[in-house]
Amino acid sequence: MPCTGRCVNYAFPADILDGPMVDEQTGLIVYLIATKRTFGGGGSTSVTRPDGSSVGDIRWHDLCNITLIAFNGLAPMTEDQFMVEKRSNGLFSPYIQIWRDESGEEFYWKGGSCYDDQGNLIARYDTSVPHLFRKNEPATLHIDSAYAHLLDRMLFTTLMIEWSGSGIKRGSARGGGEGGGMSGGDGGGGDD
Repeated sequence: MPCTGRCVNYAFPADILDGPMVDEQTGLIVYLIATKRTFGGGGSTSVTRPDGSSVGDIRWHDLCNITLIAFNGLAPMTEDQFMVEKRSNGLFSPYIQIWRDESGEEFYWKGGSCYDDQGNLIARYDTSVPHLFRKNEPATLHIDSAYAHLLDRMLFTTLMIEWSGSGIKRGSARGGGEGGGMSGGDGGGGDD
């Protein structure tokens, strides 16, 4: 369910790792996501803008558990360098996955929700919901328009969490997630 008010809503392709990501308000393609899977569970994902400029690449290495990220022209880094920390607050608590923007400000994913370092909800990721008698709803990313400049990095953190299958609520994230809804409006961009 898209948020309303001051939020920007993005729809992922049917296969979150392969196809166009679209701004739901304008219908315009924001990113082209292409993944090549390899034998053994690895592969690579490249993200480009519609003009062909590269946002970055992720090289998935499941066998040795090392993922390399080349993001926005920065030197390649490991998943642990990109996603600063992963921890759980208890046996039945979702993982908290901490990441930083270029200025060093910390954000974290908990379940399907992303928060700033003050605990304010800034984004929500909803996984695809399969339906028996109607078209499946795509996975979506809802970002408070004040944080739309972080779209590139949020996309990469979302792809990494989705690939690993940890931290994101499956199915139950639709309908509000943790911390209530956001309100939206215009926005866009990405951290160029």
